[in-house]
Amino acid sequence: MILDNRDNKESTYKILSKILKIKFYSELKESGIELGKIYWSKNLQSGIITYLVEINDKEFQFSKPIDFVVLFSRYLESTIKYYNERYEYLINIPSSEFNDELSIERQYKEIDYYRYQQTKILKIMNEYKAKIIKDIQN
Repeated sequence: MILDNRDNKESTYKILSKILKIKFYSELKESGIELGKIYWSKNLQSGIITYLVEINDKEFQFSKPIDFVVLFSRYLESTIKYYNERYEYLINIPSSEFNDELSIERQYKEIDYYRYQQTKILKIMNEYKAKIIKDIQN
């Protein structure tokens, strides 16, 4: 069943936020993270609900909020690592007449902002994961 049949980042965020019971929309804006559609299915024998959310052309399947947080945190770590490498490459490109320096500057500023926003989201996810683990242990 499709929970959100519109390609609407904001409505997908609202559904995801309701499932996870956390808010991170301001950090999500201009972060390079694009939410796609979100789906759910229910195993009629066990009653377990499974969600599938599309993020940046990747699919994240989960049953419990902690599962999503772990998967999404790993994804954020890998994209932040990629942006770090790309940023280092861009700031170390030697000047030459063949380089479009304005384009390079725009790219590394954009990447720097994506890293910043995604690091903030990763922090939120890690704090939420720690809270869930603490609640489970109590």
